[in-house]
Amino acid sequence: MNPADPYLIQGTGTLRNRLNLESQKALAIAETDLTNARIIQLMDSDDHQLPNSRDARELRAIHFHLFQDVYDWAGHFIKVDIRRGNGEYFAPFSALNANIEHFSHQLADKHYLRIEDRSMFIAELAKAYDILNWIHPFREGNGRTQRHFWSRVAADAGWILDWRPIQGDLNEASRLGREERDLSLLVKLLGSVVSTYRQGGPLSMD
Repeated sequence: MNPADPYLIQGTGTLRNRLNLESQKALAIAETDLTNARIIQLMDSDDHQLPNSRDARELRAIHFHLFQDVYDWAGHFIKVDIRRGNGEYFAPFSALNANIEHFSHQLADKHYLRIEDRSMFIAELAKAYDILNWIHPFREGNGRTQRHFWSRVAADAGWILDWRPIQGDLNEASRLGREERDLSLLVKLLGSVVSTYRQGGPLSMD
C-alpha cells in the first residue's frame, strides 16, 4: 500500500469509493456488478452517445460511463505514479497528457487500424494495446476501459472483438509487453478474440 496514494481510504488498501466500502473484496464484487450493468447499457443503446474522437476525450468518456457508480474520480486521469504489484511503474503521470496525445496521433497515422489482413490487424492492435496499457491513464479500470475502446476502434475498422475468453490472461501478456518488450503472448491472445464481418454479417474466426 502506498501511504501517499490519495485514492486509498486512509489506513486501508481499498480505493476510495462512492459505496463507502472499506473491504477490498466487497468493493471488487460491487464494482464488477455495477460496471457489468454499465457495459450492458452501452451494448443496448448508449454506445453511440460516446465520442469517437480516439483520444483523451473518448477514453475519459468510456471510463466515466463504466465507473460512475463506483468512484467519484471516474473519467479523470490519474494523479499519481502507479505500478502493478512489485513490477515496473507505468508511464509517469506527469507526462500523461503528452503521451495520450502522441498515442492518438500514432493511431491516426495507422489509419485507426483499418487493415483488411487479419494477421496484420492483430499485430498492429497488439502494439497499440501495449502502448495504451503502458500509459495507464486511470487509477483503476484501465483494462475494461481499453477493451471497450478497442472494440469501438475495431468495429469501425471492420472487425469484431470478443474479449470473454481471455480477460484474466491479459495481465501477464501486458506485463511481458511492458517490462520485457515481448508482445508474442499478447498477439496470441488477441488472435483468439478477433473475428471479421462484412455487410452480410459476421464470419467465423480463422
